[in-house]
Amino acid sequence: MRKVFDQAAIYAVLARIASLGVGFGTLLLITRYLSDIERGFYLTFYSIIALQVFFEMGFGSILIQYAGHEFAHLNWSKLNYIEGTIHHRNRYYSLIKLSVKWYAVIAFLFTIVLIPVGLVFFNHHQDAQPAHWRMVWIVLVVITALNLYLSPFLSLLEGAGKVASVARMRLLQALTGAFLGWSAMITGLGLWAAPAITFGTFLVSLIWLIMHFRQVLRTAIYTVIDRLDHQISWSREIFPMQWRIALSWMSGYLIYQLFNPIVFYQLGAKMAGKMGLSMAMVSALGTLAASWYATRIPAVANLIATQQVNAAVHLFKRTTVITTLFLIMMALIVFGFYKGLVSIYPTIADKFLSMDALCILMVAITANHIISCQAAFARTFKEEPYLYYSLVMAVLTLFIVFFGVHLLGIVGMLGLYLVLMVLVALPFSTLTLRYFMSQRL
Repeated sequence: MRKVFDQAAIYAVLARIASLGVGFGTLLLITRYLSDIERGFYLTFYSIIALQVFFEMGFGSILIQYAGHEFAHLNWSKLNYIEGTIHHRNRYYSLIKLSVKWYAVIAFLFTIVLIPVGLVFFNHHQDAQPAHWRMVWIVLVVITALNLYLSPFLSLLEGAGKVASVARMRLLQALTGAFLGWSAMITGLGLWAAPAITFGTFLVSLIWLIMHFRQVLRTAIYTVIDRLDHQISWSREIFPMQWRIALSWMSGYLIYQLFNPIVFYQLGAKMAGKMGLSMAMVSALGTLAASWYATRIPAVANLIATQQVNAAVHLFKRTTVITTLFLIMMALIVFGFYKGLVSIYPTIADKFLSMDALCILMVAITANHIISCQAAFARTFKEEPYLYYSLVMAVLTLFIVFFGVHLLGIVGMLGLYLVLMVLVALPFSTLTLRYFMSQRL
């Protein structure tokens, strides 16, 4: 459990490397098969879809923490049944029951709210719109809602130690989504590639859950839990933490996802396409490093649940350093590849922001990775000390992006964002974590 390199981490990184390769392959196909306007719509679709954090309200990350704490006293049998004390087993089952109800509601609300929001937003530029974009948007929202409904079960299994199994499944998701999305682009279906990729993710999740864990899910759903102390109460245990995480995650949308919608709104779909491609390339590297760190969260939660706080701190620090160095190494490799590709095909550079802008984004993403590791570690204590940090950073980021794009252009705005991340956000996050830990050591 305490090793940085283990099966879970290896599979998670392999899955993300596959996703990274798929992502770059998708970016190349986007530049080849989608027009400038279609690229802007395609990439901004995903920025608006990311509004799902306003509906989920951080519940998925909470499930991982709580499942990890309960599985400090449980284990899996060879036949994939849960073994251990009835008290902790029932508390884990109560999480599954709660997830079934909670995510049914939020998937429905997500669908009925996001469809009209997207239709109104993307209708802003009526002079140049891709064909059938409205139907593509509706289908994308519906499939994303189905994916959203399945997501808590994956979080619960990750928290229960099935990190390697989930990582293998995510590897298959990446490959299946790529096959469907790339096929859609190559055959001229244009924007339909977006829902095709999302459908591939949903299909793999559904089949995998049915094949491997339907018995556990069925047992949990139909188990009658009479004793209150055998249940995890949403109002008493989860809500006091969730409302803080919800505000943090909503603020996170403003910090990380607002770039493309604002560029789309102020400068149009073509510039949004450049911004979106550049952000996608850089963010893929950040996601790769974050996925490695995420494999350690259940282990950290287990250590904290068994009062081994110093060991948890050591694991957090070591994994943060290794994943940050890994991120920097991957960035150098990818940027070297990008420059080589541009020297062979100069027209590709016209699809992205300038090299200066890409370098600024990469440094900012590295700072953000360290901050994300710090926040994830603090939350394994089943608390949310990053609320005020998130709110302050959301306001500052919104101000910089909205007015920076208009007054300074994209590169000038990104320069201000880099200053914010390195000189304000990173020190602020570090001080927040130090103060939080000083109360617990």
